[in-house]
Order: sequence, then structure tokens, then C-alpha cells
Amino acid sequence: MKRVFLVASMSLLTLWLAACVTCKVNLEKLGKPVEIFVDGFEVGEDWQCSVSFSWPKVANAVGYEYVLKTTGDEKVAGGRVMADVNVVWIDGLRWDASYVFGIKAIADNETYVDSDWAETEFDTPIVEPLEPRIADRYNAIYNGEYSLSSEPLALVYVVMADSANPYTRCQIAITVPMPEDVDKVAIPTGKFSFTEYANAENQVLAGTIDGGRILYTAVVSTSPTTGYFAGGYLLKSGEVTIDKNADGTYNVHVLADGIKVAADGGKISNGSVEWILEDAAFGDYAMDVVNPASNITEDKTFTDEDLPNTNFTSFVDSTTAPTMILWRFVFSNGDIEFSANDQTQSLNVSGNEGEAVELQFVSDYSEDISVMYGEYTFDWNAAPGSACAALPVLDYFGLSLVTDCFSTFGGCWYLDMHADMKGNLAALEYAGIVPGKESKLRISGDGTNVTFEFEMFDKHGNGISGIKTVAVAEMVEAVKAVAVMPLSIPEVSKTVLPY
Repeated sequence: MKRVFLVASMSLLTLWLAACVTCKVNLEKLGKPVEIFVDGFEVGEDWQCSVSFSWPKVANAVGYEYVLKTTGDEKVAGGRVMADVNVVWIDGLRWDASYVFGIKAIADNETYVDSDWAETEFDTPIVEPLEPRIADRYNAIYNGEYSLSSEPLALVYVVMADSANPYTRCQIAITVPMPEDVDKVAIPTGKFSFTEYANAENQVLAGTIDGGRILYTAVVSTSPTTGYFAGGYLLKSGEVTIDKNADGTYNVHVLADGIKVAADGGKISNGSVEWILEDAAFGDYAMDVVNPASNITEDKTFTDEDLPNTNFTSFVDSTTAPTMILWRFVFSNGDIEFSANDQTQSLNVSGNEGEAVELQFVSDYSEDISVMYGEYTFDWNAAPGSACAALPVLDYFGLSLVTDCFSTFGGCWYLDMHADMKGNLAALEYAGIVPGKESKLRISGDGTNVTFEFEMFDKHGNGISGIKTVAVAEMVEAVKAVAVMPLSIPEVSKTVLPY
């Protein structure tokens, strides 16, 4: 009887255990996270990389288990988080390395069992060591309205470069209140924070790319042979400090993180930059490049007799197709003399006094002088054979074929040069030509002479007009002799003009 009871008991126990195993086997498996997001690369101590990982939450999970391994299956980090957490940061990763991040949903093992692992392989970016740049060239520029804000804001650019590498510059875009007088826009001072879209004054606009152009706060490099954009950093976060010294000079410190981009706009890597500028003599106000400086109060009209002297230079870039030619003509009188440096495109002024009109424009290249014939309009960007470079500072983002924000002389101007109180030659009257306002430049020729007819206007509406004829013989040989010139940041002129 006892033996029968024992056998029966063992049979019941076996059935019960079998039932329990069947119950566990039939538990539903949790779904694994459907996607893993790898982002938030940041520079940590000793230039290590910190990375964030996130994933969509899984229904009925009580937590998550994660693991980070090298592609050689060496575990780097791992752990568990509660169900309400779906993001983790992992520090100490190496830059320019490959990793695999895995995540699975954890179950309660009563109704569900753990999910399968979800994995993603990724590469950390390449990062370059931080090397402070000491700037010794600079400018402060008023660039007009910031149109993406509902507030009446304008932009001031602080631009820096160093003579050791003149093809790279740092530009900082800072919002300021909309000024009543664009010739008296003070350079902002203080500590400035970064933002994508400004909604208040004294904010730094983070760098971005628009139509292949780098805009706002960035480090921009241009090709020493073409002048075109060659790469740079879109600065996204960090700190910009501008202090004004007791003597009226400024100190600028930029320490910012950004994304390095190639000439085609593709992202390459993350990194940081530091620029230092000390004792910068910007002057009292930022230079207005939307409406170039002008202090004339009446129209100016000229004939050949009024401007008998001609200074002619041209610069060729044969690395682009079609090849471009930049023309610069300065018509003057009196004792004033102009000399151009072909390598830097800077223009030096000497002599005693006199008036001058500068015309600067771009066309297709040809040894036939008639390539310049036609009617030009005035615009920021010089289009081949159709647009005149008519501003004192053209596309200072590094995409222009012509001069940039470090030049003391560029674009189209009227100048009245005299000795100042210190005896130095200076432009006591001047007017920069603005786009629009029906400004026109017409160039024609008869095979013997080239005739320039100009009707240009400053920001106040004052006209600078006239007719000037130049012999073709004076120009043809000069055009044929032009070599390929680097389009670089011009050196500061010996005579610093007031714009």
C-alpha cells in the first residue's frame, strides 16, 4: 500500500513539473527596441569621446540591459536601467574608433521573457587637437537686419585672421538692436551664448550651411589659388567674450565646439576651436557693408578732363571654368597715385590730393578686350559677364572672386583724397556705391578706345556719374600679361582708408 502511494505521488510531481515547464516555455517574448539612436558626441577630458544612446520604449518591459563592445567583441561598458529610462551616456570612448552597442528589454518572467538583443555598429568621429589661434588681422562689420527674428534685430560680424595663415578666418555673428544710424553701430561687448535662431540681442548665431555657403558663426578656409570655400567649422556652442579696453581697443576670445565640414558641405568630424585677439583697434563703430559709408551731400559728375589719370589692374583665376577676370579701374586727378599689389590685390594710395572714382567688376576671361563690353548691375555676388562687384566688402564668407572684409579698398567708390590734420593722405570725402537705386555701369568700345559710362548711387541717393575713355592699346598688353594670381585675403593698405 505504501509503495502504491509513493508511485502515485511521484507521478503527480512529474506531471506538475512538466506543467510548470510548459507554462514558462509559453511565456510571450518582449519585442526588442526597434531602433537605436547614436548621437550627442562630446569632447570629454583628455580628448576622450562621450556618446549618448537612446531607443524607443518597449511595452511591458520592466527595464533594459545594455552593453557596449568593440568590433573585436571586447566589452567596454554595460549595465541596466529602469523601464522609465531610455537613454544612457557612456564616457571614455576613443575618437576615430568602431563600436557595437546592444540593448534588450527585460521582462518580469511571470508573463513575459526578455527580448532578443538589438544592436548597432557605429564609428566615433575624428577629432583634432585644440590649438589656439592668435589673430592679428580683424574687422567689425554691420551686416543689416536678421530677417528670421520677429524682433527688430540686426547682425554684427567680428572677423579675425592671422597673418601666418591668411586663408583661414573666424567670423562671429552677434545680434544687436536695429540701429537708427547704420554708420554708428557699436561693437557689442560681454559674454555671448549660442543659439540656432536669435530672439534677442547679444546672441551668437550658430553656424549653418545655406545653398553651399557657410553662414553666421564659423571658421572659414578658402583656397589660396581660387579664393573659393575650401572647408571649415560650423561653430555650434561655446563661449564668445568681447571686452573693450580703457584705450578703446578690444579683446576677443572664442572657445567653441563645432562640426568640421568639407568644401562640398559634407560633415567630417566634431572638434573645438579657440581664437584669441588682443588690442584690436576696430574703431568706435562696425563698418556698414549693407549700405557702404558715405559722407557726401551732393551729386558728383565727371568727364575725361576731370579724371585724366587711369590706374588699371586685373586678376585672373584660371583654375575655374569658365575662367574669370576681375577688373579694377581707378580714374583720378591731381597728385594722387594708386599702386596695386598683384599678389594680394591690395591697393596703396600715395601723393597729395585729388579726386578718384573706382570701378570694379567681373567678366569671363578673354584676351579680346571686348569681353568687358556690356551693361553691369550692382550686386553682392559677381556673376560672369552680368554683375558688377559694387560694394566695398563683397562676399566675406569666402565664396567671392573679389576682395573681402580685410581689404581697405574694394568695390566701387568715389574718393576725395587730401592731407588730414596729421599730414597723412586720407579720404576726407567718400561714397560707397550700393546695389539697387538704378545704379548702372555701361562699357563699350570701337576697337581703339573703351568708354566707361557710370551712374552710381550711395546710400543717401547721391549720384556719382560720368564718362571716361581709355585707349585700348593701354589695356590689351596688360590683359595678355596677366598671370594666374592667388585670390587671398589682401594685406592692409599702407594708407588706411575710413571704410
